[in-house]
Amino acid sequence: MLAGMAGSCKKDECTGKITISYQTFDYFGGIDCGIIIDDQSRGFNFVIDHQSGLESLVECSTLPVIDFEKYTLLLGSYESDKDLTYRSQAVIRDCEIQTVTFRISYDTEQKDTSMLVDYHALIPKIPDDYEVEFEIQTWQINWLDFRETGWI
Repeated sequence: MLAGMAGSCKKDECTGKITISYQTFDYFGGIDCGIIIDDQSRGFNFVIDHQSGLESLVECSTLPVIDFEKYTLLLGSYESDKDLTYRSQAVIRDCEIQTVTFRISYDTEQKDTSMLVDYHALIPKIPDDYEVEFEIQTWQINWLDFRETGWI
C-alpha cells in the first residue's frame, strides 16, 4: 500500500530559473481596483494567500474571487521622489535556492515630485518552503541623449 502511495506523489519538475506567467486584475474583466493603505505606510510588499487578506488590502468596484488553493497574489507599493513611468514586470522562480522574485521596472525622469505606484501579480501557488523577494528597478532617462541621436 505504501509503495502505491509513494508512486502517486508528483515531484516538482522545476530546475534552475524560470519566468512564470502571471495575471493582473485586468484578467478579471478590467475591474477598477486600488490598494488600501494608511498614510503611515509608504512602500510595502505583501504575499497574499487567502481571500481575507485580499479583502483587507484591496478595494475594487467588484472584488475578484481568487482560488487561493491554486494562486498567490503578490502586491505592493513603492514611493519615489522622481517621476516614474511603468516599464515592465516579471516573476522569476529559482528552483535551486527556492525563491520567487517579483521584479518591477520603471523609467525615471529628473522631475522633483513624490509619486506612489502600486503593482501586483497573480501567480500559480508558491510552495510553502519558498521565499518571496520584491525588486524595484529604476532606469534614469536622459532626454538629451535621445535628442542627440535624432530619435526625438
